[in-house]
Amino acid sequence: MNNVKIWVVSAALLGPALSYRSIYMFHIIALIWISYAFFEMIKGGRVIVKKSILLMPLALFAFYAFITILWHPNFSVWVKYQFYLACGILCILSVYQRSNTLNDLNKVYEVISRVLVVNIFFGLLETFEILRLPSSYYSPYIGVYGIDQSNLIAEGIDVYDNLANKPSGFNFNYNTFGFVLLLTLPFITLHENKYIKSFGLLCVIWLLGKMGSKGLFATFIFYMFAILFYIKNYKKLKLSYLLTLFSFILIIILVVIVLGSNDISPDIERMLTAYDQIIILLQLINFGDIAPTDSTSHRAWLYLSGITELINSNGVGLGFGGIEAKLEESFHSFLLQLLVDLGVIVFLFVLYFYILLIRKLRNLSMNGCSHPTLNYYARASSLSLLIALPASTVPSGVHYQLTYYILIGFSLAVLKLYYLEK
Repeated sequence: MNNVKIWVVSAALLGPALSYRSIYMFHIIALIWISYAFFEMIKGGRVIVKKSILLMPLALFAFYAFITILWHPNFSVWVKYQFYLACGILCILSVYQRSNTLNDLNKVYEVISRVLVVNIFFGLLETFEILRLPSSYYSPYIGVYGIDQSNLIAEGIDVYDNLANKPSGFNFNYNTFGFVLLLTLPFITLHENKYIKSFGLLCVIWLLGKMGSKGLFATFIFYMFAILFYIKNYKKLKLSYLLTLFSFILIIILVVIVLGSNDISPDIERMLTAYDQIIILLQLINFGDIAPTDSTSHRAWLYLSGITELINSNGVGLGFGGIEAKLEESFHSFLLQLLVDLGVIVFLFVLYFYILLIRKLRNLSMNGCSHPTLNYYARASSLSLLIALPASTVPSGVHYQLTYYILIGFSLAVLKLYYLEK
């Protein structure tokens, strides 16, 4: 049974890389796990959940998301989001239930690390146009996976060529890959091994630079400030901060000099306008009359539409996935979508427990845990969960980003072990 849980974790991290259309290898392995557990219970077996109180907020969230069918605008979208949530819960439980000792958690971490390292490796190969996985949306062989690429081709050869060296790894497109990289970043920069820390950071910054995403760049800057609150030792703080800043500047210079300003400057220029675009987005929302002609104005239109729908619902929300049903497209803001879908009161409930998890993990690592490995897991998990908030605006949606659910499961498992060993 424990091996099946590890397979579930691995398949979740691989995601679209092992899939056909909407069917992932993860779905098949998760179904095997559920079936095995079901037959074990029929034979009289018991499912033991240690420190189950840690999962109570998740259970309440799932219950509320389920009953929103009573006022949801579209039944089929509601079913889709219930499926997303069910897969996410399976990811969380696969890590949580597999990690009952520190040795168990170390094994889970080892599996996660290996898959993510390979993911980064393939991303690096893509930036040099050496190899691209056929599961990438930008691959000419994506049709083998049952994915229609006509929308991308319709945008023109210039757009297609611009995406030729943008990395996507196991994650289908570069925005989702960037989101996964940012979740991985704290585990790299807070690692004890200076070679892993230095080389890993250089790789991540290189990949982020090649993506040229405004949202990823803004989140990275946020990360540089956030990490200041996660390192106790001043010398280590100074070294880590300077290493991050130096690496970022060095990568920008190398990209411009080595690859040539004609090829890369539009991406770098686009990244450097990140905060200007945030101000423009807020101004557009405040202005109200929005013509969605580019990515910033389109997001402003989406967000304003969502806020308007929330007000029209008297703060109750549209139901889980309701705003996507109304707009008939992805919302591009995980937090705001939760607010619009779940309503003000339930959203504040979810946000409270999420921030509480971040805070408990940070306090554990800074004050309460003497075990160095568990300390590292707690600190990196806390920072990763924090970074996920601004990073979640980059992909079209986070509800089905299985790596994010693996992170939540890992974070809860760290807390569980701390309380068990206390």
